[in-house]
Amino acid sequence: MTSSRLLFQESFAQAFAVVREYRLRSALGALAMAAAVTALAGISTGLEVLQRFAAQATARSIGSDVFQVARVGQRGRLGRRELARKLERNVPISRADARFLDAHSGGLVTYAPSAQRIVDVTSVEGKIESAPVTGTTTAITRIQDMALAQGRFFSDDESQRGEPVAVIGDEVSRQCFPSGRALGRNIRIAGRAFKVVGIQEAMGQLGGQSQDRYIWVPLAGFERAFGPATSLQMFAKSRLEGETAHAEDRARSSLRAKRSLYPGREDNFDVVTPDAARNFVAALSTSLGAAAMPISLASLLAAFVVVTNTTLVSVAQRTREIGIRRAIGARRSNISAEVLAESLIVSVAGALAGLLFVAALAAAASAVLGLPLALAPATLARSLFMAAIAGLLSGALPAARAARADVLSSLRAD
Repeated sequence: MTSSRLLFQESFAQAFAVVREYRLRSALGALAMAAAVTALAGISTGLEVLQRFAAQATARSIGSDVFQVARVGQRGRLGRRELARKLERNVPISRADARFLDAHSGGLVTYAPSAQRIVDVTSVEGKIESAPVTGTTTAITRIQDMALAQGRFFSDDESQRGEPVAVIGDEVSRQCFPSGRALGRNIRIAGRAFKVVGIQEAMGQLGGQSQDRYIWVPLAGFERAFGPATSLQMFAKSRLEGETAHAEDRARSSLRAKRSLYPGREDNFDVVTPDAARNFVAALSTSLGAAAMPISLASLLAAFVVVTNTTLVSVAQRTREIGIRRAIGARRSNISAEVLAESLIVSVAGALAGLLFVAALAAAASAVLGLPLALAPATLARSLFMAAIAGLLSGALPAARAARADVLSSLRAD
């Protein structure tokens, strides 16, 4: 154990002396490893942020743990024959159904009845075409993240009275009010004036569809503008974390009981689960990860080649020195360990420089963009580990060559 410790200490002491003596060459190898680790850690950090942003955007738009009870769910994914069959079989979701579901939630499920129309919306300053207008209740704020940038969501009193108030998306605000003063002003929906009480944050696109065109109004006010909804759509969410499946079962069994559907009879309604939202985030993560891996590996391979070459140059420049050390008693294991230590020091030093750069870049981007960017401890540890492995592998060939060198030939070298 003592001899191994001495070998370790002597090898690293000699390696540090070589790195200091040949600073320029060592810096070249360290720079290559820094670039590789910057790519590796930067891509990992970027992926984590994108995944978090995608999950957040999904939660805001449809909710990764939100399900829906509707007459027909996901119409766009149904064929004409299947859609016609469901429209014939399924019964519209009525206000009575909504009240029954809410009354028999058992404290497990929060429901928000909703209805939607796609219409043109105007103001005194501008217009937005084909905007989704959703009539709902304040319960929607306990189901989806409305992410308000300005103002507020409509209150329970306004919802119950059907007050003509609206919460609008960022794109609606920009197109209907180019002046930037939308809060407190009116938009016209189906010929009726609705006062803007809240403006949502910009949320971008999800699945190719803008999330900034939505308008939210009280359900009673929606029905005054458009008439009673043919069928309601019930947004729902478990009140207990991780109990989405139980909440779905509760909703299904409650509506089946309301409609006297005996065991064995098919549901005459649809329950749309959050699998699509979860699958979207998973697919995005997989796609980004698949694209990032080759880039990281290519960067690491390039660094491996550069560190190997610089270490080989180091061995060539020190041929005579190595021969003298062998002649006075240094063993092959000593020479090999010193070369491996030199390669490891250069690689780890470069990795630390790359990680510091990524951390500084993440902090600056976080301050500018307002996103939670940070170098995760797992990314830091993984990057250092991969750099250390690459450093040892880079030094393997030069170390073997230095250990095998003939003593007499080395002594005659210039």
